[in-house]
Amino acid sequence: MVAKTYLRNCTSIKVKTISFENLQAAPWKNGDGTTRELYRYPKNSSNEEFFWRVSIADIAQSNTFSIFPGIDRIISLLHGKSIELHSSKENITSLAPFEPHFFYGEEAITAKAYGENCQDFNLMLRRGVASGDIKVLRSDHNLSQNTVLLFCVQGKWRIADSNKELILECGQTLIFEDMIGLTSARSLIFGSILMNVNIYS
Repeated sequence: MVAKTYLRNCTSIKVKTISFENLQAAPWKNGDGTTRELYRYPKNSSNEEFFWRVSIADIAQSNTFSIFPGIDRIISLLHGKSIELHSSKENITSLAPFEPHFFYGEEAITAKAYGENCQDFNLMLRRGVASGDIKVLRSDHNLSQNTVLLFCVQGKWRIADSNKELILECGQTLIFEDMIGLTSARSLIFGSILMNVNIYS
């Protein structure tokens, strides 16, 4: 299940739970793969207008990534043994799970996947408008004021500030529209993994 949770001024929490399997699998821009979007900002903006976007893509044995001029990209393998990224400059980058990797959206990249059911976590940032990163959390952590989205890959987490707390389980997404004051992420199960997306501008 994927839970989209909106925190406004740390006073009211709206929770919407959606079955991950029921999220619409959309084709990549070039049609060479499929993706499921977790969130984009501004909401309902087009691919030519979004400031930032987070999605999870399925990677077959070999896929060519879509070209996104003016977009900075960070990906991290979620499921599967590894992926190799082959660039048009003949560079090869091998990624194990949970190793965020930056590249430019203008680059021609072909991904070769090893293992079954490979999926990657993908952050897109419009250059000059938004910057950000992906942090992989495996232990208790005080979240930055720049945190906008959490995705629980494994285990279970308690997300809390001075007023509210909620439990984030495997496969759930938490989106912060506004965050004021100290917010913490506490692992409740050994081996829990949390993807933490930060936006800095």
